[in-house]
Amino acid sequence: MVTDSSDNDLANPKPGTLRHAVIQNEPFWIIFSTNMVIKLKHELIFNSYKTVDGCGANVHVIGNGCLTLQGRSDGMQVTIAFNHFGQALVQRMPRCQRGYIHVVNNDFTAWEMYALGGSANPTINSQGNRYTAPGDPDAKEVTNRVETDEKEWTNWN
Repeated sequence: MVTDSSDNDLANPKPGTLRHAVIQNEPFWIIFSTNMVIKLKHELIFNSYKTVDGCGANVHVIGNGCLTLQGRSDGMQVTIAFNHFGQALVQRMPRCQRGYIHVVNNDFTAWEMYALGGSANPTINSQGNRYTAPGDPDAKEVTNRVETDEKEWTNWN
């Protein structure tokens, strides 16, 4: 359970923080004890078998960091569920690398470049999400294949 909104130590995150929860090696269902604003100072990289469940709390993740979900080629997966990704977010909400990524029942609103990014051959199962594109006609892309040649991504799931 996330009980502390701080993000002060990248190398040794404090127990009770979101950063500490996402780096655990075992499967983890991450919930929040209360409403909070989490200001990321750096990229937040998730280990496999994590579910981030924002249901029941009003949690805002802001700042300069992005969310990177990393599955593994051995069948491990990451799930992100019941979240709102709001205005003024640019991209990588989340960025998905390798493995199986399940993005379910989230609300994506008015991003500045794209909502979901993929690299390193991920399988992204986007299910039951709501995408409200921004007004900018050049920023209507929901998904983006990051730094990947078309010859490679055409074979992705």
